[in-house]
Amino acid sequence: MPQLLTIDLLGWNGSAHLERTCRALQAVPKDIATIRYIDNASQDASCEIVRDLLPNVEIINLPKNKGFAHAHNIGISLCSTEYILTLDQDIELIWDGIATLLDAMKKDPKLGALQGKLYRTEGRKVIDSAGISKTLALNGNERGANEKDTGQYETSAHLFAVTGGCGLYRIKALDSVRYSNPPT
Repeated sequence: MPQLLTIDLLGWNGSAHLERTCRALQAVPKDIATIRYIDNASQDASCEIVRDLLPNVEIINLPKNKGFAHAHNIGISLCSTEYILTLDQDIELIWDGIATLLDAMKKDPKLGALQGKLYRTEGRKVIDSAGISKTLALNGNERGANEKDTGQYETSAHLFAVTGGCGLYRIKALDSVRYSNPPT
């Protein structure tokens, strides 16, 4: 069975965070997902940390810092799986949560993007994001940011957007809105 998911871990001078992030990624089933590390021209030991902890990871070393969106667009353009997860270097992924999101995507072909609840602190006490909602001024707002987690945002909701820090996307949905030229 072909892999369903590519996890694009994006980093820039992230050696302070990458060990914890990579250790969490070791729990990702290799038959379901492939992991790619995109390095935005780090000047620290980021690539070495990733290579040591995830020896089978594909590493893309960008010659200069392309920024968040451009670097992820490079990874998305190389994707051969049905889904892609964008992941920041300081997020400790919990595989069971991603597996739940993948199941929801497989059940509903109309879903283009999903995210789970992200936390700011260990122990899941303070929410970082439960998705992006639209404000009255038509801006994006991180739903639940800085709120103490008391069980809110546990059910499905329509979102304005998902956070790029840990968003799951259907490649067909991204292809339907992409520019004609792939990023370089």
